[in-house]
Amino acid sequence: MSETATVLPERAEQSPRRRWARLGARLDLPNTMGWLGAYVLVTLIVGALAGTVWYWAVDLPGYTLDNSFFATMSELAHSQIFAADAWLSGLGVLAGIGLGWLAWRWFGRLGWPCAVIAPLAGLLAGFSCSFVGSLLGPDDFDVRLANAQPSATPVAVELASHTPVYLAVWAAAALLPILAGTVVAPLFHRAKRWQHLEP
Repeated sequence: MSETATVLPERAEQSPRRRWARLGARLDLPNTMGWLGAYVLVTLIVGALAGTVWYWAVDLPGYTLDNSFFATMSELAHSQIFAADAWLSGLGVLAGIGLGWLAWRWFGRLGWPCAVIAPLAGLLAGFSCSFVGSLLGPDDFDVRLANAQPSATPVAVELASHTPVYLAVWAAAALLPILAGTVVAPLFHRAKRWQHLEP
């Protein structure tokens, strides 16, 4: 009994070290950093492409100035503002799932760090998409409205997100393939093991 009491604390102390040692062996830092750099580059490109699609897909509403220089916007135009946010979130679902699948393919062997890399990539791609879309869209709305003259042509609003919720959508979508992979992969390996055991 006394021998067991002295061995167990040693194992308890060594187990975290062994976990970090196993993680370091899987990490292969130089190789992983190279793949991580390529993944960041792909993430930025995907975000920029999504921002371009966002810019071309959204029909920006605007304010119309009357003769008394009073700016008004119709209810339909107000709904188009929410449609721009919906487009941004919808693009985030598609791009996030793709980035998450790529993270699982490239970094799934690392274990839990893959579940950190994927949502961070989703956030980065979301920022990139919003930035590129805003860059392609109309410039400063306040300046354009101040210089506008009474006309039937509306002064388009800026292409921008009106809520930060879209970032959560991009991050959650990128995490979905990781969660699915952690559930399906053990079942797949177990099925292969049973196939090898069959006579």
